[in-house]
Amino acid sequence: MALATLDASKNVYLLVVNDRATSYTVNADISELIKTGNGTVREFSSKTMDEVVGSLRPKGSNASFALAGNSAILIKFDRQN
Repeated sequence: MALATLDASKNVYLLVVNDRATSYTVNADISELIKTGNGTVREFSSKTMDEVVGSLRPKGSNASFALAGNSAILIKFDRQN
C-alpha cells in the first residue's frame, strides 16, 4: 500500500507499507507531486524503529527504493525553492 500527501508548505510525503514477509523494490511515479529534490527516508520495522536510514533523489520523477518485509518507509521530499 502506498499513500502520498502534500502539506501546506509544499513538502511531499510518500508512505509505503509492506505487510508481507517478502522484500520488494518499489518504483513510485511521483511526477504529479514533485519534479526534483531530495528525500529523507525513514524506516519502521522490527530492525529499525522510526530511524532515518538514508536519502533519495528521484530520477525522472520516479522514486526507487528497497522495502523490507513487514516494514514501512516514509520519505519526505522537501519543498522546492
